Amino acid sequence: MNSINTGTPEVAAPITMSAKEAAAAAPAIDELSWELNTLALKKDDQAQLAASMLIHAGICDIFRVEEADVHHLVAEVMSKYNETTFHNFAHAVSVMHTLYLLFKDIKGCWEPFEVVTLLIAALCHDIDHQGLSNSYYQNSKKAIGAHYDENILERHHIATTMSILTEGRSVLSVLSEAERARFDDLVEFAILGTDMSFHGTQLKFLQEEYKDGPQDLEALKTDPAKRKKLMQSLLHTADLYNPIKPFDVTREWAIRLQTEFNQQCDLERQEGLPVLPFMDGRGETALAKGETGFISFVAKPWWEAIAAAFPVVKPHLDTITNNVEAWKSLIPTEPDTAK
Repeated sequence: MNSINTGTPEVAAPITMSAKEAAAAAPAIDELSWELNTLALKKDDQAQLAASMLIHAGICDIFRVEEADVHHLVAEVMSKYNETTFHNFAHAVSVMHTLYLLFKDIKGCWEPFEVVTLLIAALCHDIDHQGLSNSYYQNSKKAIGAHYDENILERHHIATTMSILTEGRSVLSVLSEAERARFDDLVEFAILGTDMSFHGTQLKFLQEEYKDGPQDLEALKTDPAKRKKLMQSLLHTADLYNPIKPFDVTREWAIRLQTEFNQQCDLERQEGLPVLPFMDGRGETALAKGETGFISFVAKPWWEAIAAAFPVVKPHLDTITNNVEAWKSLIPTEPDTAK
């Protein structure tokens, strides 16, 4: 990975900066590296990376906007992310970056409009997350839990995204009515698919669809309905980026998620709400056991199903296996009580 500026300032580059000035001021970030760690970047560098991916994906030509408009969009989205431990702007950029690389590797079957739209969906998929899960809102009926009956967080993220994109200086302002309708439909469909309640259904679809062989990429070009379904699956794949990172990165993100889960459990106890045991594990051993189980039974089967559809993804399975073994090594050996 190239050198990264870790100095100040903490805020995004001013939207008044020209595209050339922004590019010159930006640090050298290897946006094609699967090992990229957004937690190692300052916020302005995270924003620069997000804007760069959209620009390189062709948003200026496809949406007929200027680079300054793209930087403005990213700054607006970043301002709506909260300083939560896990579900923050760095997480959003990690998901976006993983999706960006997936589109780079799985080539030739996606329309440029679709790629740009899905990258925006990835950037916005957890916008205004408060560090609380759907289970909390379902049980408490507080805040956004009072507004939605299901997919509470995802529907809130969608509504917040659409609010940003329809107010003031919008990158969607030049789109035709048909293009805007398609954009809205793809964003909603993709973000809804990040709800883990759909994971099992999506996994079963992939396993059945590709049990006899991978996806024909040429055939996919003429099948918009299937492309839409698979793009939803790819965003969900990108949301499960943690196990394909180097272990030091995956561990840092796992600690952050455990902390966020524990904070929710503490709040639920204070409010007399049910506490989910898998969210209440504390300490290194609980973390190692939890990650071993999650990767082995949730993340790895998913990545295996995606690799069956798109074999170019297969090398990531080795990283996942290595990370599982690393987590297992952190679980203390229990004494043999049979002796």
